[in-house]
Amino acid sequence: MEKYTNGEYLTVANEIKTDINTKRFGLIELYARARLNCNLDDNDNLYDELANAIGRILSLSKTSSEDISFIKKICAKFRNESWSKSLFFHFTKILECMNSQEEIELNRRQSMVLGCFNTPQGYEQHFKPQTTSLETSRKIPEGRLLKHNLSLCLAKKELKRKDFPIESDYLKTQSNIYISQGKALEAIDFAINEYLRNKNAFLHLPIKDLCRLTSEISRSSQDEFLSCLIILDIYGRELASQFDDQKSDIFEDFLISCNTHKPSMIFQSQTLNSKEIYFLRNICTPTLLDNIIYFSNNDEVIHERVSIIDLLIETLKHTQEAEVEALNIEKDKVVEGLFADKLRAKIETGKLYVDVQALESHRTHLYRSLFEKAKQIKGGVLLDTIEDRENVTTSNDVFQISKSDSDEIPLVIAANDKTELITKIYNQCVKDFALNDDYGLDKYLSAEIRHNVFVGQIRSCFEKANLITERSEQGYTTNTYWMTKYHYVSQNVTSNVDEVLKAFSNSIDNILLEINEKFKVSTRAEDDCIFNFATYYARVQKVSSIASSCDSFEAFFSELIEYMWDLSGEFAKSAQSIINDVLTKRVNTEIERLESSISAVKGDAAMVNLMDEIRAVRSSFSKEVELVINWFRFVGSNDSHSHERLGVVIEATVSAFESIYGRKDLEIQFIQARSNISLNYREARSLFISLFTAMENASAYRAAGTPISIEHSCIGSQDIIEITNVIDARHQPKCAETFISSQKARWLNKELRLSRAEGGSGLYKMSNMLSNSSDGFCFEIKINKNYFTAIVGLEHEYFINRR
Repeated sequence: MEKYTNGEYLTVANEIKTDINTKRFGLIELYARARLNCNLDDNDNLYDELANAIGRILSLSKTSSEDISFIKKICAKFRNESWSKSLFFHFTKILECMNSQEEIELNRRQSMVLGCFNTPQGYEQHFKPQTTSLETSRKIPEGRLLKHNLSLCLAKKELKRKDFPIESDYLKTQSNIYISQGKALEAIDFAINEYLRNKNAFLHLPIKDLCRLTSEISRSSQDEFLSCLIILDIYGRELASQFDDQKSDIFEDFLISCNTHKPSMIFQSQTLNSKEIYFLRNICTPTLLDNIIYFSNNDEVIHERVSIIDLLIETLKHTQEAEVEALNIEKDKVVEGLFADKLRAKIETGKLYVDVQALESHRTHLYRSLFEKAKQIKGGVLLDTIEDRENVTTSNDVFQISKSDSDEIPLVIAANDKTELITKIYNQCVKDFALNDDYGLDKYLSAEIRHNVFVGQIRSCFEKANLITERSEQGYTTNTYWMTKYHYVSQNVTSNVDEVLKAFSNSIDNILLEINEKFKVSTRAEDDCIFNFATYYARVQKVSSIASSCDSFEAFFSELIEYMWDLSGEFAKSAQSIINDVLTKRVNTEIERLESSISAVKGDAAMVNLMDEIRAVRSSFSKEVELVINWFRFVGSNDSHSHERLGVVIEATVSAFESIYGRKDLEIQFIQARSNISLNYREARSLFISLFTAMENASAYRAAGTPISIEHSCIGSQDIIEITNVIDARHQPKCAETFISSQKARWLNKELRLSRAEGGSGLYKMSNMLSNSSDGFCFEIKINKNYFTAIVGLEHEYFINRR
């Protein structure tokens, strides 16, 4: 130790190396520092490897993160060895800016097993070297004196990097001086400059202490605001999210002080310095901008980010080519994402859909014939209006066939020709508009809501919080996440917790499946479903009013379809009410029951993370409910003048799928090619639904832990989209050819009932959806060994040169 203090570094390094043993691990930091001062880097054994790794960390090497992982791995592997305990203490002490004093002290005490072979800082808490005489201090190198003598540092006008052979010593010493002098802003600016110079500087800078000091800064100038924001961002970027809320608040205060909510406007006509570039590049991101209330929508946020990127590109275009390229890539991604989000929102905010264009194309002749018959009836077809039950018996158009105690107008049957004809028109329109297997409402309700989508969307918030598991033949699977998280807790407690979580999983699934069943279409009054088009007299009377008042078939057909939309809109409101009132109340009750049950069974066991997830999931659930409520809106199909690029449609589909299924062990491998293909809204919607269904199938039938692959390519006169998964052994067909033939037979035989059914109908839905929207789509499936692939093709001649 004395030789090291006096700067005899080569002697120290050689003496330690010639007598390496487990007790010498107490001198590992001393050895590493001595080697650094002598520029030694030989690597003859594990001791040298560890010393070199420590040396690189102290020197802010680019490999610091790898070196930290290496040392942690060695310490974990040999954690019961005394030399490992000493190594880990010195390691945590070196990174004292990242570790708490409590953790360092605990490791110091464990290192004391080395006894007298430990360094002074190992056997003495808060050890500080002392220089007892002028003669002694003259022998000590200046860098070591400055590191351990604050008064000497304060006597110098300015510390210089060259005074310290080891760079981390300079960072710690200079930071401590600023803090001891109460110069918070100088300390923060020093840390920022060093971080911008070398990202690994954060390992040796008191970033957390500096973040706390931001509250002492007045922030009366733009530079002071930026300093506070950047130091908080560095902490969040490199360490943890503890100060993210504070950063967000200061960010808003800064914009208010500048009298604008657009950061690009603040720096529009000035040369940017390094702090301003960092602020615009790393802090003014869509995530933080989205919190500013003055941006009325996401479009404005994205447009502002693009303006910021343009400003940065203009500043850096002559000096930082690589950074400009990265900014251009980000800009393309942001803009592409905006279009994809718009399409996804357009499709998802209004999943209730009827392909009226197809209905009109296929059925116009029938309705024209019915309209002409209606106009030929003498006396007209207008039916009597029935205001209440008593009026039923006075009407010549109907007679009562039910005596329900409900307030609903009773079901009726025809009493004359005009009633019979109008009833036929109503029932035919319901059959085409609501029940048609190719273009009716129930087809889209099945594909876009009932077929795993509603259940999957609501369930996703609980899955992401690891609060529910999957149902198996033996019941619900064990919640391995929390069982692993709390492996140190009594098995009796964790088993009880697991049973509570299984019961919660069962309750949530039962509620969701029950509600999901209500989103069906029916014409029978006794059916318990929301979209019930039963032939009530009031509805038939409305159709008679339309037929009576319209002079032309075009007006009649338009108003008839509009009435179907009105009826469906009322049903949609009922669906929203059930979700908002019934579903929300029942699920929140289950969350409350879960919280109280976990509290009861865990006893005194500390399960803070689990309880936090349970409390947080209420908010996540509310967001999912809000999203799902927006599904129950209607959109038209005649948006033929609006076109979307194929790449945007695929991107939107992947984004929508990830929002529900992007969790656990599911990896999505996405490869996309450039394409000139564009699709109208009807085609884009059909492709979106089909690709989403293909990805759902791939997720459901894949082998555990394997990825889903989505590959878009251009081959000859076609664009090809392939969705591939490894088939789970439980679902592997005995004969691939037989399976494919049987599936295709269903498409060719047009088993139309499958378009409105759930379970085992996904492939048919895709084929039906695509073929009904454009002749340019083709759909295939193939099995190669244990890989299943769904293939969607788009013929160029149908989709190119359409704008």
